[in-house]
Amino acid sequence: MNADGTNQINLTNDINTDFQPQWTSDGPHIAFETSRDKNSEIYVMKADGSSPMNLANNTAMADNFDLFGNFGAEQPPVISAGGIILANLVPKIETISPLSIFSVFGSVFTTQTIGFPNLDGNGDLDSILGNACLEMNGERLPIFAATPMQLNAQASAANILGPATFVAISNCDTAEALRSAPVTVEMGRGAAPSARALLSNAEAVIVEEATPAGPCSAGRRSVIVSATRC
Repeated sequence: MNADGTNQINLTNDINTDFQPQWTSDGPHIAFETSRDKNSEIYVMKADGSSPMNLANNTAMADNFDLFGNFGAEQPPVISAGGIILANLVPKIETISPLSIFSVFGSVFTTQTIGFPNLDGNGDLDSILGNACLEMNGERLPIFAATPMQLNAQASAANILGPATFVAISNCDTAEALRSAPVTVEMGRGAAPSARALLSNAEAVIVEEATPAGPCSAGRRSVIVSATRC
C-alpha cells in the first residue's frame, strides 16, 4: 500500500498459511514463510507478488519446519519514528507512564515470533526475549512479546518525567552479535550489551506522570484512566 494507507493490494492468497514477510537485503523482493505446500517452506517473490519461488523445498513430513535465518549481512534493529505507543494502540497515545505497558514498532528486532514472556531465575519477567532486548535510559525492560517488527514491554518504575530514550538491541549479550554503525547511544546506568551488539537508532518519547487512554463509557462522568498504578 501507499505510505498513507491507500491503494492496498493483496500480494498472497491466504493469510492463514503465508506469514512473516521480510524484505530481502539485496533487492526489491519479499521472502515469507508459508505452509501452502502442507509443510513449512520459505518462498521469495517480487514486490508486486508475482513470480513466487520456493527456496527451501522441504520434502520432509509436515511436522518439520524451514524457518528464516538472515539475508546477507546482519542489519541493526530500527525503531520507527513515532513507533513507541501505549499498548492499547487505539487511540494512539504517544506518551507513556512509569510501569505502563507499551509497544515498540520497527524492524529487525528478532528473527522469531514469541507471544508470551519468559521468567528469569527470580520469577520476574525476563528482559531478553527472542534474543532481543529493549532499554529505557539504559535500563533493560521486561518484555512480554517479541516479533521482527514489534516489542511489547513495561516501562521503568523510575519516576522520571520528560524525554526518555529507548534503544532496541538484537542478539543481546551473544558473542556473535554485531554493533550497528554509526549509532551513538548513551547506555546510562544499565548494563551495556556486548561490544559487538546491534543497537537501533535512539527514539525519544515523552514520559508523563499519567497517560490517559480514553474516557469511561458514554453517559457517565468522564474519568481519566492511568496505566501508572494498578
